[in-house]
Amino acid sequence: MEKNLTFFEKDGKLFVSSLEIAKMVDKRHDNLTRDIRGYVELLDSSNLRSRDFFIESQYSNSQNKEQPCYFLTRRGCNIVALKLTRMKGLLFTAAYVEKFYAMEQTEKEQQQLKLPNTYKEGLLH
Repeated sequence: MEKNLTFFEKDGKLFVSSLEIAKMVDKRHDNLTRDIRGYVELLDSSNLRSRDFFIESQYSNSQNKEQPCYFLTRRGCNIVALKLTRMKGLLFTAAYVEKFYAMEQTEKEQQQLKLPNTYKEGLLH
């Protein structure tokens, strides 16, 4: 099982692709996206904002054909991890929790290193 996840930032939020998750947990991507579509439908029908968990997107496969995928927030990763069983679920959960924690720590450290631009900012800081 692949243990390394690649995260990306968009609009100040961290995401991981469903392609990465499928690869990590050794699950067919089309089966994972099917499951996520079901989660999205259930969340939306329950008046919960599915976009806080899953963002629908597309990618080009090896035949240059557009295919659906999802970008998952930390909340989305939680839902997927809860649905995975045994070793795969445990390893995925540990990997994404560690990665999110490391990314958040890096962001905090960078914010602490920022110097004020003006005297007023310095006083407020």
